[in-house]
Amino acid sequence: MTSRPAFVKATVIVGRKAEVPARAVLSVSPSTAAILGIGMFRRRCDLEVNGTEFSVIVSRSYSTSEKANATPRVRMPLVIRLMTGARLDSIVSIRRTERRSSSKWWSDVKGRVHWPDSWRQAGPLVNVMVLVLGLSLLIIRRFHHLVEFLLRAILRAPTFCFMSTKAYQGDDPLDVVRVHRAAAQALGVTPGTQALLSWRGRTTLVTIVEAFDLSGMDDLVNQIRDVGSVHNVEDGLSKLPQTLVVHVGSRVRAQLGMPPDTIVEIRRSVTSVVSRQLASFVFPLTAAMISVVGLPDNRFRWWIASGVGVAGMVFVLGSSRIPRRSYGLWP
Repeated sequence: MTSRPAFVKATVIVGRKAEVPARAVLSVSPSTAAILGIGMFRRRCDLEVNGTEFSVIVSRSYSTSEKANATPRVRMPLVIRLMTGARLDSIVSIRRTERRSSSKWWSDVKGRVHWPDSWRQAGPLVNVMVLVLGLSLLIIRRFHHLVEFLLRAILRAPTFCFMSTKAYQGDDPLDVVRVHRAAAQALGVTPGTQALLSWRGRTTLVTIVEAFDLSGMDDLVNQIRDVGSVHNVEDGLSKLPQTLVVHVGSRVRAQLGMPPDTIVEIRRSVTSVVSRQLASFVFPLTAAMISVVGLPDNRFRWWIASGVGVAGMVFVLGSSRIPRRSYGLWP
């Protein structure tokens, strides 16, 4: 029994005006999605454009129709076309990203341990020590991931795709990613806050810092003025806006195994944001609770102190939440 092919060649068409995704999401017809093994849920695939591969997410779309015995079509938003260099009506390849093998998984576990070159690199005992340390770090990271998942469900952490490029001189030894000020505001982070950088399904923690190279913004403003206040999906900009370009150092790229110029995804680390808010609020909250407990001849003082503590926690979490955009007209 032969297996279904894991890749297709498709013609690039414009994305829908009603669907401008924040992530690198492409849409294909149900028949093409079946070839790639995509059902109701999206699936990560590798997009090849002019010999260069990019990690994207492909979803099934019933609004993408195809003619019989014709080349499949893929809906690609304008931003993704600018990042990848794909032109309308050009032919691109989409290949399903296979899951990591067991040997690759164990290699990633060992890669979590920083083993200095001055230490012994080989031997059964060294391999066991590295493996045990790697599994211990994996358990800690899994617990952190669970806490992050729960907080993200409550406080939200929108994910945006960016085009990565090489970092500035001096940033390579640091786990930092330089983003534009507007991009940081959209992510809900401030300089110095930790974020999660993802590439091809692999994620690492980085620190967000503000990019200081704002060249090209004047040209972008003039281009947008020429296009108009309402930017149609079919209209094209000749250059990718600097708000969608991030600078990633070689140390961060080595952790993920990613090339310098590719599509990456970034979202804020909610645990980092909450911990910062709690650190700045813990002393005033503690002082307020102590003052309530010290009230003379008040049998409800413990209840009042508990209420003050709960209210403080609610305000801290509420100030860290990113509101969800409401659908339809308002009000």
